Order: sequence, then C-alpha cells, then structure tokens
Amino acid sequence: MNSKTKILFASLGVLTFTLACVSMMGKSPTTVTSPDELTFPLPTPTSTPAPIACPVITDEAIRLALVENETSHNHILDKNVLLVSYSIANEELTKPNLNPFATDFKELQRDRETHTKVWNYFRAIVPAERRDFLKEYIVITDGESGIYAAVGQTEDAPDEWALLVDIVDTENDHQLTYTFIHEYAHLLTLGPDQVPPDLEIFKNQEDSAVYFEALADCFTYFTGEGCSNPGSYMDDYYNAFWLDIYDEWNRIEFESDEQEYYEALEGFYEKYKDRFVTDYAVTRPEEDIAESFSFFILGPKPAGDTIAEQKILFFYQRPELVALREELLENICTNFPQ
Repeated sequence: MNSKTKILFASLGVLTFTLACVSMMGKSPTTVTSPDELTFPLPTPTSTPAPIACPVITDEAIRLALVENETSHNHILDKNVLLVSYSIANEELTKPNLNPFATDFKELQRDRETHTKVWNYFRAIVPAERRDFLKEYIVITDGESGIYAAVGQTEDAPDEWALLVDIVDTENDHQLTYTFIHEYAHLLTLGPDQVPPDLEIFKNQEDSAVYFEALADCFTYFTGEGCSNPGSYMDDYYNAFWLDIYDEWNRIEFESDEQEYYEALEGFYEKYKDRFVTDYAVTRPEEDIAESFSFFILGPKPAGDTIAEQKILFFYQRPELVALREELLENICTNFPQ
C-alpha cells in the first residue's frame, strides 16, 4: 500500500475523477513478501474448471497479484503525469490531446503504437456493449509500478467514464490482464446503472459539505459518486461482507497522519486477513469487490471455507456473472498477446 488510496477525489492534469484506484499496488518496503509467503493461498478447485480456461495465463496473473515485486519502489515518481488523452469513438482512439507540460516524457507521450496496442487488448477482453459509458482513454505515468491503472468519471459528464493506464507498466501481459479485469470490475460495479451519479457532487467536487450532505441522505452503500442502487452488486456486497467491520475501518479512513494511517490499515488487515483475497483489497470496499471479482474471473472456484473465498462465491450466485466469466475468459485466452 504505497500510495494513499483513502483520498476520495484525485486530480490528474486538467481532469478530475471521482474514483481513483490502483491495481496491484506495491506494499511498503516493510511488508515485502516472497513467493513462499503469499498473503492468501490460491483456492483449491472443488468443481470442474470453467468450460473455457487457459490456466497458464490465468494462474500467472493471479500469482502476480499475490506476490510483491521487490523492485516496485525503485522508480516511482512523486506524482502522476498525464501524457495524452483520447476520445473513444466506434472503438477507435480519436482526438489525441497531448499534455504540453509533459516535456520530460515526449517519447512515452508520442508512442501511439503502444497506446493503441494496450487499448486494443482491453477492448478485446471487455466487449463494447459491456462498457458503453466508457468514453475516454488516458495515458499517464508515475514511473515503474505505483499506479497501474484507474477509472473514474470524466470531467464533462457524470455518466461517462475514462480508463487511465500507466504506459510504463504495460510490458508484463499477465499483470496487464489482471489489471484490466480489476478495472473492469469497477466499471461493472460502480457504473451509472449500478450507482446513479449525484449531480451535486459532480458539480461541486471540492465542496466537502455537499459530499457529506449526500452521504447523510444515502441509505445504501455510498461510493463517492453517489448512492448505490438497492440490489446493486456494490450494495449487496457491502451488506454481505462489510457491515460488521465498516465502522472500525472507517475510523482508520479519518486518520490524518499518513504513517499512522498505514500502520492502522495494516493492523486492520492482519486482524481480518481471512476476509480478503489480497492485502490491497482492504483499502476500500470498492477495491475489495474489484479484487474478489478478479479472482472470480481468473481463479478456480473455491470451497468457501473463509470469508475471502465466500466473497469469490458471491459472484457465482449470479447467473449473469457466471456467463460473463466465461465470456471474459474466452476473450483473454483468444486475445492474450503472443
């Protein structure tokens, strides 16, 4: 947990996003693990694998989500740099808008071939009809590791979202696969059909009074963008797995000292380790559901002996998500870079 993900509003260049998240973020150097010290063991299959699977790919993607990269702290910049933003029109990248202040990153900024290659892999995994509100693709960097990718509302419309990718962290295709499934989980669980955007929050993103007023008026899980629909994936997940620990976790969220925040969060994780598939999942309920969804897509079906495994089984209880799993796995297996 190297970057402070407790912040509700994060700015990148001239664009502001109501959700900023990371995928497979490095832990602090004091909590580095080796392959023999995985934070959560790979689930043991208890039923036949999915009809379509490519375990050589998916097993490695899961392994990388569990194993700390010991070099992940060597080249992280002090801040994110927005390199170029694209509009998405008919699945193609259009209207490239280069950040004129990213003068130290011209080679990365103008590498249209890599930008397009990464985008084409994402769109091959996740069909257009499952992300029709995704309207922008933004290339960023904060150096090696740190933030791998993020999603959030665009600056112009509360019901339109953008995908951000750190172009420096796209070389490992297994890691990129996990990252894209994690980010799609956010689109699936936080998109406008699941969480209707609060227009007042969107228009007044720097006004904490507006935010807390909306929070007080919400009787389902509040994501920051708005109040989740009753029966939505996020609200059901929260009610199933977070009700008894949320107040304890939320007290940590209000810790202003960064070191004390991370120490408290690490202690919270150690206390409830059997509830989370990865240590990054503990940072927010939104990240928890995205990590569990990633294991649902890429891992075998577990027995459900721990709460962490029950979180994976949460998705198996919904036939439309089981069908989605088969679809995404087929797309990964078919389109994985060779």
